[in-house]
Amino acid sequence: MSDLERAFVQAAMRTFDGLCFVVPDETPSVDNAPLPLEGGAWVRFEGPRCGAVGVWIRGHVLDALVSNMLGSNDAPSAQDRADGLCELANVLCGQLLPELAGEQATFDMRPPQILPDERVPANEKAPECARICLQVDGGQAVLALHLHGPKAGASA
Repeated sequence: MSDLERAFVQAAMRTFDGLCFVVPDETPSVDNAPLPLEGGAWVRFEGPRCGAVGVWIRGHVLDALVSNMLGSNDAPSAQDRADGLCELANVLCGQLLPELAGEQATFDMRPPQILPDERVPANEKAPECARICLQVDGGQAVLALHLHGPKAGASA
């Protein structure tokens, strides 16, 4: 596992633990037996490094994750699910960025967007440099990081 993938896994662990109150299996799995897709979200960022983070949740676990986030025992609404996915992607991105460029680096994160399927948005130009699949509470979290090199004029 590369240093970048290791940093990505650690950011994911902090995000799921702190936001959703679940601890994924720390050993990323091979994504060879995908479960049904529940939803995905995408967050772009610019700064010393430019790119995007994608999050896809599979396997009937999204309701539990969102309910944990909301501190509720009620089934989340469709809007709650969408908002929860976006917040998950947003927080994961925020957890990862200091690992990419240091604690003092400043980034501009775009508002998260919901993805209708597991395809990367067509207008994404940054290449994928890390993809992990974590086992989360009986489901899967597939996480992707797309990165360009350092932004012109920025120091990493």
